[in-house]
Amino acid sequence: MYKYYIAYGSNLNKRQMKMRCPTARIVGHGYLRDYTLVFRRFATIEKCIGEKVPVTVWYIDDESEKNLDVYEGYPGFYRKEYCNVEIEDKILCAIVYIMNSNIQFYELPDRRYLEVVVEGYSDMKHDRDYIYRALEKTRHEIENMMRSGGAINIPQEKNMTHSMKLRPKPFENMAIGKKTIEYRLWDEKRRLMNPGDTIVFTNTETGERLKVRIKNIYRADTFGDLKKVLVANKITGANQFSPESMRLYYSEDDEEKYGVVGIEISGE
Repeated sequence: MYKYYIAYGSNLNKRQMKMRCPTARIVGHGYLRDYTLVFRRFATIEKCIGEKVPVTVWYIDDESEKNLDVYEGYPGFYRKEYCNVEIEDKILCAIVYIMNSNIQFYELPDRRYLEVVVEGYSDMKHDRDYIYRALEKTRHEIENMMRSGGAINIPQEKNMTHSMKLRPKPFENMAIGKKTIEYRLWDEKRRLMNPGDTIVFTNTETGERLKVRIKNIYRADTFGDLKKVLVANKITGANQFSPESMRLYYSEDDEEKYGVVGIEISGE
């Protein structure tokens, strides 16, 4: 017996699905409406009116469903529901696995799992911005839990290493400890960053490399707003930061599209 299955996380990954469900085939791509994507260490979805999650629908047989049950930890870890999903102008009723909320607190995914999800989004040509939004929402939920005194789980091996280029003068200032904040857009690459991660900066002229650790990440809508955030947090050198100088690299349209970030770093 065949049925439809909705994938929104790691099972968008063709390589993974080929190993897990070799007989499955893709029906189409679309959106699961009135849900949002979040991470409780692993991807899951939650009811959220007005939001949507990009999905791929697979056609699976009974054996594939059994394999998915094992992988998803059904019924203890993930439960199964039937949802109507919009696929290329058609509405299909399909199985979707949703994590039981009493099982796992909000938690950022580890590097290996996130890479599988990102690869799956590329496989299916889904907009990866939905992943970055999910990471941001997860961070927000963790902050809320911390403020309210709730317990959270800290993943043990979630730190990632990121690569960035830096012009000679700021590279030199960073190497001697004079520069402790790197200013960038809050774009796709930066949204994968978390405190505790490593950044390897490469000097654009000499190729020399410098490894640093992310101490904190400060978000804002504009570089002007970011300066206020940094000054309020008494970050060294914040008063000397010139938001206007960032116009050499980024336009107002860039700011509006992505927002901005100040990445506070420390030596390895």
